[in-house]
Amino acid sequence: MIVGMHDMLGSVSRYWESRVSSDGALWIVMMDGLFLIPLVFAAFFYPAQVLAWIGGVLLVTLILIEAVHVARTHRFGWRRPG
Repeated sequence: MIVGMHDMLGSVSRYWESRVSSDGALWIVMMDGLFLIPLVFAAFFYPAQVLAWIGGVLLVTLILIEAVHVARTHRFGWRRPG
């Protein structure tokens, strides 16, 4: 039974090596670039709307960063000085 398991794992390993590319990270970067192209075209044709979206995303990001900062620095509640 152990010999059969060893053969099965070997065949799965050979299948995995032949089907799965080892440069997966580069594929992910290329797909991100492919998804970015429509956004760049949208910025050319609708600049005001894209700037509004970018400003909104930046505003929400800064609010979240400040909220995390305040939550970490005032972890034990608000204390009055003195």
